[in-house]
Amino acid sequence: MAAFSELRSLRSDLNGHDFTWGGREYHLRLIGEHQKHNAALVLTGIEILRERGWEIPETAVRAGLETVIWPARMEVLSRSPLFILDGGHNPQCAEALTSSLEVLLPNQKVIFLTGVLADKDYRSILRLMLPYAKEFVCVTPDSPRRLTAEALKAYLESQGARATGCDSIEEGVHLALTRAGGDTPVVAFGSLYLAGAVRSSFHSQYRMYLRGRGIQAREAIPVPRREADSARIVERIVETEAFQNARTVFLYEHTRAEASLEELVRHPASRGKRFAYPLCLDEREMEALVPEGMDAWRAGKFGILEPVPELSETVAPEEIDFVICPCSAFDPACNRMGMGEGYYDRYLPKCANAVIAAAAFEAQKADSIPTDAWDRPMDLVFTEDAVYRRV
Repeated sequence: MAAFSELRSLRSDLNGHDFTWGGREYHLRLIGEHQKHNAALVLTGIEILRERGWEIPETAVRAGLETVIWPARMEVLSRSPLFILDGGHNPQCAEALTSSLEVLLPNQKVIFLTGVLADKDYRSILRLMLPYAKEFVCVTPDSPRRLTAEALKAYLESQGARATGCDSIEEGVHLALTRAGGDTPVVAFGSLYLAGAVRSSFHSQYRMYLRGRGIQAREAIPVPRREADSARIVERIVETEAFQNARTVFLYEHTRAEASLEELVRHPASRGKRFAYPLCLDEREMEALVPEGMDAWRAGKFGILEPVPELSETVAPEEIDFVICPCSAFDPACNRMGMGEGYYDRYLPKCANAVIAAAAFEAQKADSIPTDAWDRPMDLVFTEDAVYRRV
């Protein structure tokens, strides 16, 4: 039996636990108060194996505790907003979850994203959660034993809770993130069927959430300030050696409150440079064109001004020295999100000789943007306040 009396907690937070056991100090990556006891069981088992002749280095024990991953068990899927996924699906798991919330999020109400099976004791589970809830987002697990989101919503409302039903788990994840904003934690729980679906859909829904938040943030900037901040971005661009050395620059015509680069083309530092703009083609491909004259522009399929091919010079991507991309959101590591259509994802790899940059406002910055395999990080991101460089 594990000697839990030897367990001494030093620190418990969203980064895990620091504790002592058997006179030695350990760090456990997993969060949740119950995980310290699980670790004590593991350490007890290791001691028994050692007594029976197994050679288990202490370095291996420490590395295991520090790097262990347990999907859907108090798993942090994002930090901003905080989104915790727990596969708890019975009253005992619910008790463990609430004990952990009291330590990790003291005196905070959370948004619960939940879906349950009709044959589980969900009433007891939910009664344990009610004191910690700001609201519930209800979904239907993918199981023939499921309780529908509407039935779950009706039960919660009968208990005096605020609840919203969603047609799909993807919709529920997105709604919970949106309702959370940057302040309220989200905790998903209720069924392992739910946990699997939340985990598989979270990446795409979180990217959608970050994109929407970034767009809303830039649109909320008053027009006079947006114009002034755009001018500051231009000044930061022209100060860089990469721009000064560039002969051909590929940039964009701004729309939907994007940072404007109109002053860049007219800037004294731009004399002698060739400015190319994107023309969106079918199959989400694009090419670079230099419009020749004021008549060489037309509205594209997204309502964005683009060059008229017959009145423009086509530029091969390998001729481009400097690219400035539009941006819906970015992070300090220079990961960028566009509008999700994939045009730049397909085009940027062709610009083999170019420095790749993005222009955005500080309000569009996220703590961290999850990336896909095809995402190309920016070499530079220009804002009104800073120049971010990829390390």
